[in-house]
Amino acid sequence: MNTFVSEVKNIDVKLHVPRSHSHRKYQLVELSNGLRTFLINDRSSDLFSAAMIVGSGSANDPDESLGLAHLCEHMLFLGTRTYPIPNHLNQIVSSAGGFTNAYTTMEHTCYHFELSSFAKSTDETVFIIDQVLDIFSSFFKCPSFKEKYIKGEINAVEEEHRGNTEDMNRIIFHALRLLASPNHAFHRFGTGNKDTLSALGTKTLQRYLRAYFQRFYTTRKMVLVLKGPQSINHLKKLLVAHFSDLVITSLDHWRGSNSSFVSDHDIYFSPQLYGYSDTPLFSPTTKAIFLKVPKDTLLRLCYPSKHIFDTAGIGRLKSLICNLIGDESMNTVCDYLKRKKGWATDIMVFCQNTFMNDDVLVVDIGLTPLGLKNLPQVIDTLHYFVNYTVVRANIFDLEKVASDLLDLEETLFLQRNVEACFVDEICDYGEKIEKGDLALPDIVRGYGDLLEDGSRLKTVQQLRKAFIECFTEENVRIIVAHKDLTPLNHFKINMEDYEIATDSYYQYEFVKITESTPMTFINLDLDLGLELPTISSNLKESVENSRKKGNSNDPDDNDDVGFVRGMRAKENHPCLVWFDEAAEIWQIDPDGEDQESIYITVTFHLREIEKSPENIVGIELVAEIVGEELRYKLYHYELLGHTWGFFVNVTGEPSILVSVSGPKSSSVTLLQIILDQLRMRIGCKEKIAYQQFKRARVNTRKRIEETQSATGLRKVFSAAYLIIEKDLITPNQKLEALELYDTDSLTTLSEQLLRLKPFTQLLFEGDIDDEERTKIIDAVSLGKNQVASYNVLAKQSHASSYFLPDGRNLMFSSQGGTDDTANTVFYYLQLGPRNDLEVYAWGRLFEHYLSHTALNELRTKRRLAYMAFTGMKFFRQSFGIHITIPSGEFDCHRLADEIEGYLWRLEQNLNQLTEERFKSEILEPFIQALDQNANHINTPSGLFSTLQPVQGSGDKPETAEFMAHWSRVDQIINGTYRFGGTVCEEPVNKNFLQNLSLETFLQYVRTFISVKSPQRSCLIVANAAGTQSYEACKSQFATIIHRQLREGDVNITHTKVTSLLEACRDQEGFTDLPVLLKEYIKESKQNSKLVKLAFKRFATSIVRGATSKISARPIARFDTHPISNKTEFTNYKDIQNLCYVGKRICWHDKILSLESIAQG
Repeated sequence: MNTFVSEVKNIDVKLHVPRSHSHRKYQLVELSNGLRTFLINDRSSDLFSAAMIVGSGSANDPDESLGLAHLCEHMLFLGTRTYPIPNHLNQIVSSAGGFTNAYTTMEHTCYHFELSSFAKSTDETVFIIDQVLDIFSSFFKCPSFKEKYIKGEINAVEEEHRGNTEDMNRIIFHALRLLASPNHAFHRFGTGNKDTLSALGTKTLQRYLRAYFQRFYTTRKMVLVLKGPQSINHLKKLLVAHFSDLVITSLDHWRGSNSSFVSDHDIYFSPQLYGYSDTPLFSPTTKAIFLKVPKDTLLRLCYPSKHIFDTAGIGRLKSLICNLIGDESMNTVCDYLKRKKGWATDIMVFCQNTFMNDDVLVVDIGLTPLGLKNLPQVIDTLHYFVNYTVVRANIFDLEKVASDLLDLEETLFLQRNVEACFVDEICDYGEKIEKGDLALPDIVRGYGDLLEDGSRLKTVQQLRKAFIECFTEENVRIIVAHKDLTPLNHFKINMEDYEIATDSYYQYEFVKITESTPMTFINLDLDLGLELPTISSNLKESVENSRKKGNSNDPDDNDDVGFVRGMRAKENHPCLVWFDEAAEIWQIDPDGEDQESIYITVTFHLREIEKSPENIVGIELVAEIVGEELRYKLYHYELLGHTWGFFVNVTGEPSILVSVSGPKSSSVTLLQIILDQLRMRIGCKEKIAYQQFKRARVNTRKRIEETQSATGLRKVFSAAYLIIEKDLITPNQKLEALELYDTDSLTTLSEQLLRLKPFTQLLFEGDIDDEERTKIIDAVSLGKNQVASYNVLAKQSHASSYFLPDGRNLMFSSQGGTDDTANTVFYYLQLGPRNDLEVYAWGRLFEHYLSHTALNELRTKRRLAYMAFTGMKFFRQSFGIHITIPSGEFDCHRLADEIEGYLWRLEQNLNQLTEERFKSEILEPFIQALDQNANHINTPSGLFSTLQPVQGSGDKPETAEFMAHWSRVDQIINGTYRFGGTVCEEPVNKNFLQNLSLETFLQYVRTFISVKSPQRSCLIVANAAGTQSYEACKSQFATIIHRQLREGDVNITHTKVTSLLEACRDQEGFTDLPVLLKEYIKESKQNSKLVKLAFKRFATSIVRGATSKISARPIARFDTHPISNKTEFTNYKDIQNLCYVGKRICWHDKILSLESIAQG
């Protein structure tokens, strides 16, 4: 086994766990290769369980090979390059008394095994766990995909599918697929069978398997779960030993081998995974499906809920709905249908996940013969219960019932027994982590908290709203399974309009019904005597006692209350300890908490170093060299959980920032080592070794070139900083300076650094005593610096920003390189200086509203792109709101115009609001989100928040505790000292918001947002997709043409389509392709009727659609709206010439601010 150094990053999470798990310890970690792993130490069992969840499933199957993901799952067990024996893992594990298995869903593929930790290994030189994990990990490193095994596994998949055709749950689930929109990913058959997997032949299928693995088996899409009696540290060692050499992408692994697999990486896979969200789960016209199956009669009512549950606590709301409908106590709807009417044998209510976030609330009703005869009444009874018993209930009665049900759910969780099957448990955890739609603290619990303000009355209001919108005749989709199709007689349809079809996979007959409703027999004015569920007083007393028991324990006492201990984000603000012209010291007291970790950040502002490309690059080289020297010294500190890093030139001015965090027992020592090494390197009179200097220069060049060659979002964000921030050193300037830099230059700079008098800023947080504080101050040499002369200080000031002129819409256009596959637009509306906290509070509120409407409007309605980003954007002195869209279809001017159309429509909608609606729908939800410290950030808000160390233990930590610390550092460095914001933003003035009226809100909209505003200041950064990717576009065009022709039953290969494109005289629009295609079809003597139909379809739509992707021709606007008069530039300095520069903050002004803070 190879030995290597690996970095494990802890992700601190405070988990909700039941009492039965109090003996366990949990830790979520991430390897440097991106592999997330959930570690569980369970001393109660000797069983060791492991599961690898891959975030790819049947949704990624290519159209020509449905079931490929499932087949890949089977093939991984049949040998790897390091363990070529088929089923070797199963042999070892089963011989030790354990078992292995795997499964594939639409979104995930999961592999797992379980065995005793004390089982004997077949190899006496290693422990059984090491032996098994080495085999298991090879699945994801070097599977062999031998052709000779493919046919046999196709047969195995076929057998598995045949078994599914006998399973009623599978049958009904497949019927739900048939109801789905044809273009939706969920509509596709996922299991695979002999027909779907044999069409390509084993040789081709082998290529597809390799390509699928290369494309989708990446560590960024994998989650590993390890559970056993081993300690967390031991589990980490197992993780590092067997999985740290997993490559970030499987493609990288193949490139590192002598295999020819790389050529298969470009095999076309299904696009549904990426475009499904533009298609509703169900077609608006498809209402029901009737199945002819020799099984018990079943009615399934399906209520798509993706568009309904868009609030916090959606898991609890869905749970409440299921409990309210599924409750079988006296006088409930279940009691009425089963006991009183005898229409149902059983009723089950649950939430069915179809694909990604397209959840469906399902009510399954086993019908009696009498119930089948009264099928419409069964449906009407359910809707009656919802609309009359639930929705019209007294709000306080409904709150009481909901509270009882929630208390019961929480109690059941606290009393949950240890899971009988550990592998099922850990697979469930892994899927939740990989999918990411459940907050990390809720991984074990399985559901989230209530609404952010914790108000159960508010929850009930949301619950009522969800009931009203969800349980309607328009929203419901109906599945009826019966031995024949006679239930069709209960629907108002003309049977002559429908044909009986046979499903090609499950082989049952079915009929789809569109635009029809069931006959209604219930008079909704009647009182059916239905009541809300009632929980008995004895049960409620038991629940209350259990909850008291759970809340009476000390949460720090071995986690007995059911929580894993984790640090809480600190809400108190830094206190100014000391300041003068040379330094300022800030500290956050622990507030009585015994905190295990501390955070220390010190910034040295090199005031006497001239800001030049040479010096900026030289400082970066110094940090690179010192950091490299420290990495070897600090390795064991990193293993102890410490993080550290060097950041340079953080405000664009010469500076060095050092940040340290970790256990308080050794963090101060760590800081001392780092700063001593920095002083040693600066004070060293000998030239640095050339090879060390060369490595530093190579690494520095790589970072600069990565910035220079940025694409998409990163490129437009970088361009915005370059335009707005004054005197930024450009990547080109840095590269030119780096080329001229040598060891003599570095020695000269070091001598300057040794003599200078930096201004030092220090912030430390945590349980730090007086002795440790003294050590920190001594380490950073505070108090030892000579005060700079008045003349020096007078010349020093903070860097400033450009402010956009009022009433101008300035557009900076650039042409992307070959790697730029999308047209990207950064649409920025300047709001004002950062110290205008009232405008900022309004801006946050408006951006919050944007974030809830932009995706639906820009992506779903206008179909501009798959993603649209909104957020605040901060510069040194100014701030604003941005909307950013990367689009592969529309050009930049069209994207900018459509954004303005969106803003215009938004303004019109806001003008229709009443004061009451404004407060209830916009203002109050936002204030509640602020109270919960909700993270509203969609994209990085400012340059400081995106900074990464040039050297250190890795990327800066992303934990809430560290980011809160980082935000405070940002305020200190900028000299604004407005603490309390999140993720490097300003704090929100809630007093201003609480008194904000609709009219004032709209006045801000008309001033800063409205396209017609004469005061609006707008910057549009537009980066067009690369023009040199013509061959790639043409290849994509060929794929589109080929697929459409195949769907029209035209027999043609992809190669032939490509050759016809090559033969076209018009190589831009391919306008002569239809003529060449018609000649080919005629020569190949294909069915003239089918060909004519397909060709007509092709000629009228496909050419136009596909060529538009190549020629980027403009398309008509989505709607009619005013657009701004934009002035376009290609030189950013021309824009700067139109702007004015913000007032600089000199060092004396800074001292005055500190004096004011010190005086209270």
